[in-house]
Amino acid sequence: MPTKYQFIKSSSTINSSTSISVDNCFSSAYEVYHCIFELDEVSAELALQVRLKNASGVVTSSNYDHATEFLRAGSGSDSEGRNTNDTKWNYVMYGEGSVGGFFEMYIYNPADSSGYTYAHWQTSTHYLASSTNVHLSRKGLGILTVTEAHTGIQVYGGSNNLTLAKLSVYGVK
Repeated sequence: MPTKYQFIKSSSTINSSTSISVDNCFSSAYEVYHCIFELDEVSAELALQVRLKNASGVVTSSNYDHATEFLRAGSGSDSEGRNTNDTKWNYVMYGEGSVGGFFEMYIYNPADSSGYTYAHWQTSTHYLASSTNVHLSRKGLGILTVTEAHTGIQVYGGSNNLTLAKLSVYGVK
């Protein structure tokens, strides 16, 4: 029987890479999964996106809906963003300068082929607002509006590559 919080799998990259995935991590053993992404270094501005994977590979259909609140400390202003019918959960994390950041995402019912998959996340990163270093936090939620079983997760840089990154998946009861 699964425990209440169980490490499932992780993946990491040392060199510059376009994406990082954890495959075959979602199953019927858990309805909730906790995914933690850590990025120790970026070489340039980096917007991170998330897609789920199924038995055929990365799900790129226009069925991702999401809403995000952007919270900046110091210089800059707070804002929000939302999108429907996207091909990914967009701007899950954003980083600039040489400093990375992290996000945590909870994914609900990814292995259930009879319902939608939901997620919510929060992030903490470094941001340059008018050349001033500030802390940037985001809180977001998303839904993948297809009824299919998902087996894994992919994080990819929408604008640049990942360096020194780790993605870990845990089952939650």
